[in-house]
Amino acid sequence: MEKKIGILTFHATTNYGAVLQSFSLEKKIIELGYNCEIINYHSYIEYKELIKFPRLNKPIIPYMKDIKAYLLYRKKRLKVKEFIKQNIILSKKDYNKKNIYLANNEYDKIIVGSDMVFNLNISKGDTTYYLDFANDEKKYSYAASLGMDKIENKYLDICKKSLNSFRYLSVRELQAKDYFNTILQNDAHLDIDPTLLHDSDFWQNYEEKPSIIPNKKYIVLYFLDSEGIELQTAEKIAKEKDYQIIFLGYSKVKRERLTCISDASIGEFLYYIHHAELVITASYHGMLFSINYNTNFMYYIKTCSSRMESIVKILEIKNRKLTKEYIPEIECDFKNINNKVSELRSKSINNLKKILDEK
Repeated sequence: MEKKIGILTFHATTNYGAVLQSFSLEKKIIELGYNCEIINYHSYIEYKELIKFPRLNKPIIPYMKDIKAYLLYRKKRLKVKEFIKQNIILSKKDYNKKNIYLANNEYDKIIVGSDMVFNLNISKGDTTYYLDFANDEKKYSYAASLGMDKIENKYLDICKKSLNSFRYLSVRELQAKDYFNTILQNDAHLDIDPTLLHDSDFWQNYEEKPSIIPNKKYIVLYFLDSEGIELQTAEKIAKEKDYQIIFLGYSKVKRERLTCISDASIGEFLYYIHHAELVITASYHGMLFSINYNTNFMYYIKTCSSRMESIVKILEIKNRKLTKEYIPEIECDFKNINNKVSELRSKSINNLKKILDEK
C-alpha cells in the first residue's frame, strides 16, 4: 500500500515565503513518488493572517490596526488563497488543537517543516508543531526553523521529550543544529530550505507577468528596515543607474522613482524577483529566491537573524550584506554560490529520500 505523508507547516498565511516553502516541500515529496498533502491545521498564525476577520479580543487601538491591515491586504489575501487552491493539496479534514491527534489515523509519516515552525513566539506557544500529538514512529522534520536562541523554560520539557522521539530531526539553521545537539539525545541534521529543493527552471513555471511593470530596469525592495537604510540605498543606486524601484508591500512613502505594490500575487512576486536588476531585502526568502534566480541582491539583517546568518555562512555570501556603513557592489558572482546550492540541494534531497523510504 502506498505510504501517505502529511506535512505540518505554516501553509496558510499572507507571507509569500511561507506559502512557497510549503508548496515546494509537498511538490518534491510527490516528485519522489509519494502520496502527500498538507495537514490543514488551523493555528493562531493562520487564524490571524488568512482565515478570519479580526476578533475584538484586545484594546480598541490595536484592534483597529488589525482591521486596517486586514482590509489593506484583502486583494493580496485573495490571490494567496487562489494560489493555495490551485497548487497545494490540502487534507480534506480540517484540524485544530483539539482534534489534531486524529491525524495519526491518516498518515504513515508526519513531517513538520520548514519555516519557523519551532518558533513558539510566532505560534503563541503551540507545541503542536513539535509533534507532541503524534505517534513516535511517525515523527519527522525537514529543515524546521527554530528562529530564536532557545526554547523557553516553560516549554522545554515537553519539547525535548517530543524532539527526542523524532525518527529524523532536520533543521534549517546552524545555530538550531548546534543548540539541539547540546540539549537533546537525538541528533539534529542540517538541510536547506524547501524552496531551494527546486531550481529556477521549476519556479519560472509559476511566474505571472504583472500588470505593473516599469518601463526601465528596476530594483525590488522586499521587507524594509526601520532606519530606512534599504530605501536610501535603493534610491541612491536608482538615481545613479536610472532605475525604477518596486516595493513589494505597503508604505506611505512616496518617491518619484518608487512604486508600492501591496497586492502582488505569488506568481507576480516570483516574476518581480526574477526580472529585477537588483533585490534589496531583509527577507530570508527574498534572498533565497534571488539566489535561485541568480538575481543580484543585497541583504539586510533585521530580525530572526539566525536563519539569515546561517545561510550566509553556508554559502559564503557575507560580502552581500548591506549596512549603514557598507553598500556591496551591484554585480554578484554566482559561480561559487551556485556550486554550493547544487551540492546542498543534492544532499538534502537524498536526506528527504531517507525520511520517506525509512521502514
